Amino acid sequence: MFLMIRRSPVIGAGTSLVCTHRTKKGKPAMSIQSRLLRSVRGPGGPRHEQVMTLPTVRSCCLDDALVQDLFWKRVTERLDGLKMSPEERAKVEADIATKLVKRPAPPAP
Repeated sequence: MFLMIRRSPVIGAGTSLVCTHRTKKGKPAMSIQSRLLRSVRGPGGPRHEQVMTLPTVRSCCLDDALVQDLFWKRVTERLDGLKMSPEERAKVEADIATKLVKRPAPPAP
């Protein structure tokens, strides 16, 4: 399984529960959509099959702890619904954390 990530500019005011900023370091905010895909071999050759879509996140909000927490809660819910080995799930979660949204730090006791 692998991630396919698409970035597109945020246009207009938009609606977001937590985003109050529009740019980061002078760059326009980007909407980041991603999908989890797997390669399958069919009669016509190899194809990509969509396994699931991941939550959309804005580039200006990637460092926000609240956004990270909400993103990972939704990702965890969606991954719980898939049948995959623990090793495969760990690889997918590591890919998401390095390529998309890092995991939030656990709360201090």
